[in-house]
Amino acid sequence: MALANLLWGKKEAKAKPAAEPAKQDDFSLYPPRARNGLDPKKMDEFAKRIAGFRRVYVAQREDQRLGSLQIYRFDRIRLRFGTRWEGVREKVLSIIESAFSRRLGADDVYVAVSEVEYYVLITSVGRQDAELRGARLAADITGKLLGTLPGGAAVGFKTMLFDFANGLDGVTTFSQLKSRIEAFGRSIDESEAALFAENAHRLRVHFKPTINLQKNLLHSYEILVRSEDESGMLLGPESLCPGSVNGVFDALLDTWTMKRAGEILQGPMAGGRSQIIVPVHYETLSSNNFRDDFLQACRRLPEHSSKQMIIHFCDFSPGVPQSRVRELAAYIRPFCSAVVASVPNHQIYTEHLENAGVKVVMMDVGTLDPESADCGDLLADLRDKASSSRLRCGISNTWSVSMSNQAMRRGIDYLNGDALLEPTKQPGKIMLVKTR
Repeated sequence: MALANLLWGKKEAKAKPAAEPAKQDDFSLYPPRARNGLDPKKMDEFAKRIAGFRRVYVAQREDQRLGSLQIYRFDRIRLRFGTRWEGVREKVLSIIESAFSRRLGADDVYVAVSEVEYYVLITSVGRQDAELRGARLAADITGKLLGTLPGGAAVGFKTMLFDFANGLDGVTTFSQLKSRIEAFGRSIDESEAALFAENAHRLRVHFKPTINLQKNLLHSYEILVRSEDESGMLLGPESLCPGSVNGVFDALLDTWTMKRAGEILQGPMAGGRSQIIVPVHYETLSSNNFRDDFLQACRRLPEHSSKQMIIHFCDFSPGVPQSRVRELAAYIRPFCSAVVASVPNHQIYTEHLENAGVKVVMMDVGTLDPESADCGDLLADLRDKASSSRLRCGISNTWSVSMSNQAMRRGIDYLNGDALLEPTKQPGKIMLVKTR
């Protein structure tokens, strides 16, 4: 049974007053709780184990070296435990570190940076396998601690290729290790910022018509940003930056898109009744630095944007606590008429969106086969879970008429995609459309 369920079940059984403070635990970040852990307080041992890890890495053939750095974040778990956190963090960290010990290779090591952040140094598998292993780790930890969330939704992690031969050269203390990794992170951020600046002139905006299936009404247009290559082909921005490691590229893209939305609302859409949908990433709103720039672009919007713009939380994990969704939605609600949020098609979970300032839950069906036996059940599951959370529901990137027919039969409220209407160069008017 999940730790959270045990705690809350225990609380109900004893009927303790809600105001009773959590019991303080006898907590210390070190020593580590599993064999792969490094202890910064034992400086000689720390230096030896870092040197040993580096030797294993260097001993591999240079063209076949397996080396990845993973950074795990457990902020969402701490948020979900709320005021109970101080009373349970020792147990939580024991579960986390035991999961590391079970999954990591014999030569891999980890070190706690804080009670919600860990570095994992890997030289047993390549980056792709490390990413898969990280997803399993996240699922293990989420399941043991929270139970109800799908997959590893409450654990954030990122996997980066890292040259341990140079990156660990001369490292003997934890402060040196942390400094090297932070410098590496800054270099990634600078590279992503430079990449965006070099390619911003290639970005093109189109609009995906979004239809209210219950009313057969085309009422809004979602901004679709694509990059034009040398041959004139339009590709998704992920073709420029396949994975924004710390969110810099995505945040710059979101702010650029919001500025473009302002130009559109002042120009072609000024005084109209149709709406545009503007996507934004989780990191853009959750990071103070990113959020400030994004909100500055929002403040420059024309006054009527609060009636003509919808904000789309395009990658909010089911692991984001409801309170956090509500907080981030509050930042942007003054600038828009509604907030919609996407959920993964393999993790339909809506409880974190209920009573959080979100009106519609969307699901991307671009990779689904409308003829598969479980497609209809998946759409029905989306509809039912949205209804139970008092939300409307929609699907995006609908690429076949068969999928749109499935959506109509299953009671889906909104739809966009090439199956009914292809992207346009400008947002249009509200109009009736034939969907059947």
